[in-house]
Amino acid sequence: MSILSLENRQLDGEYRLHVKAKQRSYVEQKYFELYILNGENQQAEPPLFRGIHSSGRASLWVKGWVDGEYFEQVAFPHGAKLHLTESGLDVRLFKLLGSLIPLGGSLMVAYEMFWGKSQVHRETSLALKQGIPPLLTPLGYLLFQADCWIGIKDWYWPEGGMEGPPKLQGFKAPDEKTERKKTLDTIKMLENFLRRQPESISETESAARRLAEKILSRLLKRQKK
Repeated sequence: MSILSLENRQLDGEYRLHVKAKQRSYVEQKYFELYILNGENQQAEPPLFRGIHSSGRASLWVKGWVDGEYFEQVAFPHGAKLHLTESGLDVRLFKLLGSLIPLGGSLMVAYEMFWGKSQVHRETSLALKQGIPPLLTPLGYLLFQADCWIGIKDWYWPEGGMEGPPKLQGFKAPDEKTERKKTLDTIKMLENFLRRQPESISETESAARRLAEKILSRLLKRQKK
């Protein structure tokens, strides 16, 4: 699916997406920026998400992927601000991003940025430093919402130092068999995480436990289908 398929997609009844894209040197790749437009057709800054979309290259067995930066706070020309996490629009955004990812493909999101770093990035970075599983960080949870939660990796130092800032990378299951196995493995991991009893529970740990309960509930329901 092309990144251009997200043009005019609704985030909710009031807001929709606008896509700006340009071709890269690789034919299957485009650099893109996703902006939000309000009902008056005003564009907020900065973009909600910017990065690279690859539709994949079958001849090299390369699956499609998205690699980019997420901005959770934007402002319209008249001064009104919008916080995607507080409004719940972050989940809708990542579900739409996830729709671009084919089976076996991946979604990568930076948690360290040169500018635009906000609460979601700081909390993710802090959680990772405290040993919280990547899935149970704020950005990890958004990867789960995008259905790209299989084998989430923390690229604290991207390979060769040429792949951009530290990021989380989550994969979409390549087939049903893999998804069933990974679901069982993840359920076990979540149950073990919730059972552990640290000497003291920090705010970061408490937040991770809340996410663990949400994800566990979703996976148990999925398992029953």
